[in-house]
Amino acid sequence: MDQTQSSAIGHLPGADEVPALPGPFEIWEHPSGAVLDVTIVRYQMGTIQINPGGRAPKTVVALRGFVTLGVGKKAYPDYWDFTAATLVPQLRAFLDTAKGRPVTFRIGRIGEGARSRFPVEVLP
Repeated sequence: MDQTQSSAIGHLPGADEVPALPGPFEIWEHPSGAVLDVTIVRYQMGTIQINPGGRAPKTVVALRGFVTLGVGKKAYPDYWDFTAATLVPQLRAFLDTAKGRPVTFRIGRIGEGARSRFPVEVLP
């Protein structure tokens, strides 16, 4: 399966189904109340090892969204790595439906840590 575009809407692959993403990592970690407007032009699924809150490292599935610099991200590298288990399936479903066309999102964050939720809005 081509990991830059998926074939199953809503299916979030397990860590054993996708390769590790190469660094550098640009994990989107912002405080509660943060909002990101970003246009994702393509994406890649993969794994990243994270160390959440000083706990033991774990491997998570991530969606690397390649973006247009200046729209939601001002400096290289030209992507964000999204790792939240509740956010990744939402983004992927919208991106799969777009069938390779760029999608502009407004992504919010409510809460901190594992209890965070991420409202997602598709912008025109």
